Amino acid sequence: MKGDRSRPPQRHWFSYALVSFVLGTMAVYGARPLQSYQVIDLGGGVFEVGIVTATFSAASLVTAIPIGRMIDRGFIRGANEVGMLLVATGCVLSAFSTDLLQVYLASAVLGMGHMMFLTAVQSMVPVWSERSRMDVRFGHVTLVTSAGQIAGLALLALVSSEPAFGGTTSLAMLAAAAIALMAVAPGLGARGERVAAPASSDPPPRRVPLTVLLRRPGMRPAILSSLAVLTGLDILAAYLPVLGEEHGLDVTTVAVLLGVRTTASLIARACLTWVLRAYPLRILLICANLIPGVAMVVMTWASEVVLLGVIMLIAGFFWGIGQPITMFWVARAATAETHATAVSLRLAGNRAGQMVIPALAGAVAGGLGLGAVFLIAGVVLIGASASTWATTRPGGEGAGALSGSR
Repeated sequence: MKGDRSRPPQRHWFSYALVSFVLGTMAVYGARPLQSYQVIDLGGGVFEVGIVTATFSAASLVTAIPIGRMIDRGFIRGANEVGMLLVATGCVLSAFSTDLLQVYLASAVLGMGHMMFLTAVQSMVPVWSERSRMDVRFGHVTLVTSAGQIAGLALLALVSSEPAFGGTTSLAMLAAAAIALMAVAPGLGARGERVAAPASSDPPPRRVPLTVLLRRPGMRPAILSSLAVLTGLDILAAYLPVLGEEHGLDVTTVAVLLGVRTTASLIARACLTWVLRAYPLRILLICANLIPGVAMVVMTWASEVVLLGVIMLIAGFFWGIGQPITMFWVARAATAETHATAVSLRLAGNRAGQMVIPALAGAVAGGLGLGAVFLIAGVVLIGASASTWATTRPGGEGAGALSGSR
């Protein structure tokens, strides 16, 4: 990698990357529910929350593929650092927002920063790791993702219960910005060297068309499955605060419910090695969307805290299994010289779903009520599960990629 060969590889690069990643994730997942509360404080409703969720994805969707191409050319550490700085900038902009347009802008900057550091860290694994260690390291990445989400939600709960904050979100956003800035230093220590060389002795192509990547076995169903999971998570993070307001739940209760979901995902990822040995990968992929999809449909009529907690527990556990599997699946489907582009293609699919589906759900909810948001999320998840079932059966386009990843 041109950008990383000027200095010897850092032996503990993965540990540095994980520390940076957990801090960045903490900042993003602490800030995003706060933005929903900002919208409410500024007089917005369900539709406006949907717009904030969509703007989080819009700018990063446009830049996702160029970011991946740039990382494939050696800008892997720089993308991580710039991403963290953009997250901090988005949090500061949000802290000083006085109208909805400013919140929308802050959400777009936050989303672009998240896309950059997420692509960078997820690309480090296949580019700098031996092939035999990729699945374990992807599991570690998703494990610390859950840890960062829990820490971010803990920050949200702590800040919301602190009288010194006066019921505003500005100081909380500034705290999230400080955490993002703290993530830059360990990110500088993440310095590795490409080890996943192309299988062919021929020189790799300078630029692999996206259509070629999409035709690789398993790529399309993996992207669709990942899109459904991330969209469900996004809708939950954006609209659970609105549901809480509707049913009289305070900010701390909503943060605890989101924390239950995240803790369940963390437990699933901690047990991932055992789960992969105990159950067929195809069944896990199908259930990773089907069971949370049913849970989201049930949530359409849920209002009791205990029932909401059970839904968070079940959906969170299966989402925790689904994310690392689809990450590994995409990495296996890509060629060695296009790992970052494949990662960015997967994330672009996620962002497309996160941009379109929440905005559509918000528009529908404006006329049919908040429950329609969760119903739409459930339908998308169940549809992705059906697609996975069809494409991974014997003879399907994703069957070979699955068998190659066991």
